[in-house]
Amino acid sequence: MANNKFLMIALSIILPPLAVYIASEGNDRQVFRTIISLILTIFFWAPGIFYAYDIVTDSKFIYPQIDKLTK
Repeated sequence: MANNKFLMIALSIILPPLAVYIASEGNDRQVFRTIISLILTIFFWAPGIFYAYDIVTDSKFIYPQIDKLTK
């Protein structure tokens, strides 16, 4: 993951799927999280941003619940 959090947060606002892909580097759920972010961003921009921000900052507010649904 990139060391500069400010740039990652800015990237999560501008291009949420790319921010999720970079932030999830090395995670086995990387592709799935990127696809979810892409879908949320295409259909509803704001949820895509919130999802990307959650992953970039590692808040664990949204993405753990989505990961549980796919197991």
